[in-house]
Amino acid sequence: MRVAYKCLDGAKEPTDEELLAYVNSGRTRFPYAIWKQIVIHFLGNSGEVDILYDYVKMPIERIRRITGYLVGTTDRWNDAKQAELRDRKKHGKI
Repeated sequence: MRVAYKCLDGAKEPTDEELLAYVNSGRTRFPYAIWKQIVIHFLGNSGEVDILYDYVKMPIERIRRITGYLVGTTDRWNDAKQAELRDRKKHGKI
């Protein structure tokens, strides 16, 4: 992954920790992405930041197993089965 940044209108140079925080924020927001690059523009002394996350979605479909059924999507499930999915405890990251 490529990380690029530019300081505009007198913005101060970011620290490595700041850049890493923006990268980690993107990874948290889009955990199943294949990353190309992150472009960050620091805008003046106001503290505003413009971030472009450039990524593609993973080419796999998540498979779920609920009470013995293997499915890719849940759009055809009834309300009870969708409630069961919402109430499940989630373990770790993929």
